Amino acid sequence: MNLKFCVNIYVLFTTLLVFGQEGLYTSLTIPAELKENANAVIRLHQIDVDINAVDDMHIKGRKVITVLNKRGDKHVQT
Repeated sequence: MNLKFCVNIYVLFTTLLVFGQEGLYTSLTIPAELKENANAVIRLHQIDVDINAVDDMHIKGRKVITVLNKRGDKHVQT
């Protein structure tokens, strides 16, 4: 294979991976009313509780926060 063909294949797969992702949490989808006077917007706050037995419980959490400015950094728990 020549170099030009390999580069073309690489660019094709890279492009497919980049555009194949969903843009669920892009800041462009936040309504203007929510961004007004806001430092951060909580997009998702999900808590799953799995109870397997009386003494066996698992808690999983997922939170998506969009930080709009520097003051919103304090809302991110790392």
